[in-house]
Amino acid sequence: MENDRKIPAPIFDSLNYTIALNNFIEFTRFGVRRKNILSESPYFTQCHYHPKDHKFCPIFRLGDLIEFVEDNVTERSEMLKFGCVIRLKVDWMCNLDLGIEECKPEYSLGRLDSKFTEEQFSIGFNFRYASHWNMKNESYRTLIKAFGIRLIVTVNGEAGRFDLFVLTLNIGSMIGVLGLATVICDLIALYFSAQSQHYRQQKYQSDQFPNGLSSN
Repeated sequence: MENDRKIPAPIFDSLNYTIALNNFIEFTRFGVRRKNILSESPYFTQCHYHPKDHKFCPIFRLGDLIEFVEDNVTERSEMLKFGCVIRLKVDWMCNLDLGIEECKPEYSLGRLDSKFTEEQFSIGFNFRYASHWNMKNESYRTLIKAFGIRLIVTVNGEAGRFDLFVLTLNIGSMIGVLGLATVICDLIALYFSAQSQHYRQQKYQSDQFPNGLSSN
């Protein structure tokens, strides 16, 4: 039977493990493809991500990820013991008028599981798997409950570029809407307003000629 009260000690050496994130994005409308490894220089084989010093580095040290998403030392210890869920978001917000080289990813981190001081049930992150075998015509199973750190990666991208044709269409549409608005306002003022009679007198002025004709 499973014994939940016997939790193994965490493997602290795992804090030095690194995760390399390879991400590609394509903006088909502009024919632009980008990857988060910006060059083939040795820098990207030696750096570790830091939100200020190395914000474009795609190599993430596991211990650093925990420190970035949790400030409390006790919580970090519990995260190693019971597991946790960390979100890594990649944002491509590109202004292509500045050049394709300026289209670079921005990374943000967050903790998705509840704090251990706030949650009493189903804490951390764990999963179970079993191995089965037969011995002397009897079936056996070893059930393993593993605690670990789950990393969820999400990618979001948006790109834009100035287009004179689109700008011209928008200006033309705006002029047309303003002209239509003038006609609608006139109709409302002439036929549906409580002061429509005064508005009609100010809008249409007439003079009587001796022969009985009038000019508007």
